[in-house]
Amino acid sequence: MSKRICMFNDCANVGFELAKGLRSLGFEVLHHRRSRGLFDKTIRLAWTVAHSKADLYYVHYALQDAYLVSKLKRLDVLHVHGSDVRWELKESLWRWMIRHNLKVARHVICATPDLPEMLPSYVENYSYLPNPIDTETFKPYHNRISSERNSVVFLYPFRYDPKRKGTHLFIREFERVKKPNWKITFVSGVPYHKMPDLYNSVDVVVGDFATGVLGKVALEGMSCGRPVVTRVDPKYYNHDPPPVVPLTNLVSMNDPDVRYWYGKAGRDYVIRHHEHKDVASRLVDELKTNGLL
Repeated sequence: MSKRICMFNDCANVGFELAKGLRSLGFEVLHHRRSRGLFDKTIRLAWTVAHSKADLYYVHYALQDAYLVSKLKRLDVLHVHGSDVRWELKESLWRWMIRHNLKVARHVICATPDLPEMLPSYVENYSYLPNPIDTETFKPYHNRISSERNSVVFLYPFRYDPKRKGTHLFIREFERVKKPNWKITFVSGVPYHKMPDLYNSVDVVVGDFATGVLGKVALEGMSCGRPVVTRVDPKYYNHDPPPVVPLTNLVSMNDPDVRYWYGKAGRDYVIRHHEHKDVASRLVDELKTNGLL
């Protein structure tokens, strides 16, 4: 008999991809995703949690979803995603709730390799799990956009955020080295199912420069065979450094052969470390090791 997992909330569609991977391994996964509307994230959420039944309760992000699960059910797994630990734990009015959730969770999963060192000392059971990418959905189309036009289009898929994304660092360097045929597309809030088309419509994807780790956007762009300009801290990736474009090498994005090399190497990297079924299998092993499955 398969284990039933109740998963609550999501962040950057990590839960969506994990749920797909877990189902492919034979688990029954009920994934309760919600909007940010007041009713959805309060009354409806509480009702859903109270009426849920599962062998394992798994919550994404360390705010009210996790708090309600901890009070009405059992917080088996808390998956932290970045801002909840990097900033909200220190600055938010709800930091007391985040602390509570971290204290009572039976196991904490960290979405990026920098987060474990940011966890409070009272969190004893934790592990890093790579962000999952469905490489069959996020894949390069069979064309080389660069050969079909003279311009080089950069995609910046975030809001302007110097603190959390380091946007100003990229803009400053872009303005310094840009060529006449370079263009930037600024977008945010694009539906998830449209992101593969968006990545494949540009030449270069821009990640963040504040955290030093690969975020979901960077990984999706790499999986689609696009070079990704971002900053990674080598101490988190010394076993297999990701082939990303540093800002100091931004000017090389004018060369289509260089772009192609980074795109191919980046996709190979994602397949090695972030394929969603492999990540789900790694999660199952981790949960079994900790007596949660």
